[in-house]
Amino acid sequence: AYRVANAPPWKVPTYGRRSEALLDRAKALDDDDPYVLLVDGQALLYKPSIFGGDVNAALVRFRHLRRVLPQHPHTGIPRVEADVWAWYAMHKLGHDAADGLREQLLAEQPPVLFRQFLTDPP
Repeated sequence: AYRVANAPPWKVPTYGRRSEALLDRAKALDDDDPYVLLVDGQALLYKPSIFGGDVNAALVRFRHLRRVLPQHPHTGIPRVEADVWAWYAMHKLGHDAADGLREQLLAEQPPVLFRQFLTDPP
């Protein structure tokens, strides 16, 4: 996915298909793996809708990630990361609850990277 975002236009189709194939293989192994949920949600969030991007589907994946993280305490994905990505999807969708979740997350004094994302999203 990183290469797709930074690739010259003529390489995007190649890297995009390669990234999708790797994600599909990972989902086939364990669709509930926290990293699969995170990367799939991010891909759905950033991919143009003409190529299958879907912010609503991304939000579903991030919410599912929030539910499965307690069963995977050693993944290295902190709960706040799942919460921030869920907030960002809600924010992009214009959900009324997004502002309340943002304030709740900021009140928890998250690490700087997450705080910056919450105060100045991309």
